[in-house]
Amino acid sequence: MYPLPLIAIFLVLLIAELTYLAVKRRGWIDSRELASSGFIFVGYKLSNVLNGIIITGLYFFFYRYRILNFETYGILLWVFGFVLLDFTYYIHHRLSHSVRWLWAHHSVHHSSTQLTLIASLRQGWTYSISGAWMIWQFNAILGIPPTVAFTCMGIIFFYHSILHTEAVPKLGVLESLLQTPANHRVHHFNQNKKSHHNFGGILTVFDRLLGTDLREQTPSAGVSENATPIYDPFKIVFSEYRLMAYEFLSVRGIKPRLQFIATIFTPR
Repeated sequence: MYPLPLIAIFLVLLIAELTYLAVKRRGWIDSRELASSGFIFVGYKLSNVLNGIIITGLYFFFYRYRILNFETYGILLWVFGFVLLDFTYYIHHRLSHSVRWLWAHHSVHHSSTQLTLIASLRQGWTYSISGAWMIWQFNAILGIPPTVAFTCMGIIFFYHSILHTEAVPKLGVLESLLQTPANHRVHHFNQNKKSHHNFGGILTVFDRLLGTDLREQTPSAGVSENATPIYDPFKIVFSEYRLMAYEFLSVRGIKPRLQFIATIFTPR
């Protein structure tokens, strides 16, 4: 749960975005997508109780066996911790696109056909079984204190949530330094293409170093071309799992099935 000041900021930005859509664009958010996003968000918050227990509990456990001790480094610890957590977010996000098992969870976030702040509330319900939370535990093993880790994670996730909008234009020189709404529009617009871009949480440096950085050339409307809305929350949340199960059962023989299982856990 975010602190009340951040929730207030999000609500103010949401009202501003709705005003922009109503006045400048003479349009509105699809009411059926709005209802679907709301239902998915409620399910996400309920499932997030278990996610929080797993992530927090394991982090404190692994931190007991940390390799390094950074607790006396003051402000340098916070700077290093922030950069390391932002890099972890990049790896986590990129793997969520390239590993099919992780994509089954993350695809929920990419299911909206309108890139709005409300779309940022679309988060999957299956994070605890995805295993993606294991990626964050490397920070505990390295020695990043829980207070630093969870604070930085909260800042990164909140910042990333407010990038989901078409109301903010390109921001000049900031585009090459920070993830911006324009950069994130590129990320969502390319979701169904083989090339994926702009996985960073706040900084663009890791995208630039690892070859996934791409600037917005023209306003992209924030979604894939020819995207078809899906309004059933359960279909949105579980469709990729159903497809994997169908493909698994369609394969005959033990070895082919084991090979299929390997493919859904292997980055492509």
